[in-house]
Amino acid sequence: MLTSNFEDIEEIKSLSVNAKVVFYLALTERLLHIIVKNIEGYNKAKETLSNCWNWVEGKPVTGDSLYELLDNEEDTGLSIYAELEEDPQRLQLWYILIDAVSYTIWQAYKKEDVKYLPQPIEIVDEDIIYHFIDNVKMINEFDSSWILSLKEYLQNNFQNDQLQKAVIMNILK
Repeated sequence: MLTSNFEDIEEIKSLSVNAKVVFYLALTERLLHIIVKNIEGYNKAKETLSNCWNWVEGKPVTGDSLYELLDNEEDTGLSIYAELEEDPQRLQLWYILIDAVSYTIWQAYKKEDVKYLPQPIEIVDEDIIYHFIDNVKMINEFDSSWILSLKEYLQNNFQNDQLQKAVIMNILK
């Protein structure tokens, strides 16, 4: 189900790698408060998003270290919280978070020239944006102007992949 303007999505897909990652992370960060702070998994969600932002900022974060936060043998990754969630709005947010993190991991692995990806990341590609946006739009608090505002900001101001997280997050208020 295509729920966003096809032209907008194609323009987002044409952004630089870091700008696309920022698009995913900024919308996810904006909605993260829906996972109440005292809910199990909230701290893992914050930690994982923070590490994704660190990656896009060029800090030493690897695809493997990000993947470990998403899914691991100890069942302490983000994916387990989505499996256990019963609240429909929080479940949507877990899906959004998993899409944003998976996309970041995929880009990290591509940058590292990793040949063999973990199975859940093998299916990630640029078209994950359709799933991501469909899920974002299912969140009650979502404001449809966020996509256009964020896309326009990233097109016009994200030169040389200079990240200004505070400015970017201010766009989504």
